[in-house]
Amino acid sequence: TRLAERAAAVAALLPADGRAAVLVGHSLGGPIVARVAADHPGRVAALVLLAASLDPALEEVHPMQPLGAWWPVHRLLPRAIRNANAELLALRPELVALAGLLARITAPVIIVHGTEDALVPVANVLFIEQCLGATRCRETVLLQGINHFLPWNSEAAVRSAIRWAASAPC
Repeated sequence: TRLAERAAAVAALLPADGRAAVLVGHSLGGPIVARVAADHPGRVAALVLLAASLDPALEEVHPMQPLGAWWPVHRLLPRAIRNANAELLALRPELVALAGLLARITAPVIIVHGTEDALVPVANVLFIEQCLGATRCRETVLLQGINHFLPWNSEAAVRSAIRWAASAPC
């Protein structure tokens, strides 16, 4: 559940010859690739943040979630639900720690978010924009009326964002 550990796993997959890579993160993948960019600024050519959850103040734990971590209930839940619950319970403090590192990101960043995202509020966009102090090249795309599942319902916008990141026009 630790972002630093997940980011280290992604960083291990970066090109061995030292070339920088474009990283794409959707939802929880957003803070993971942001952490990679903060920890390894020279290895990240650009970031594509799709419905990324980065604002710790917007992370809410449902009252039933701690119950899912209680061992008798935990053992009854399917593995995918147990894992998702553990991730969500740990996310807020992880995002608090990450917030202080976001200013270290220097790579171009494109933020794509749907205005009707019920899982990751669109208010995350303003937080991300405010925290990316060292980023000279940033683009934000708000998709009107679109929900959280951008890779599935907004493929053209996602492909366009990746093309923007790969060409780093600024």
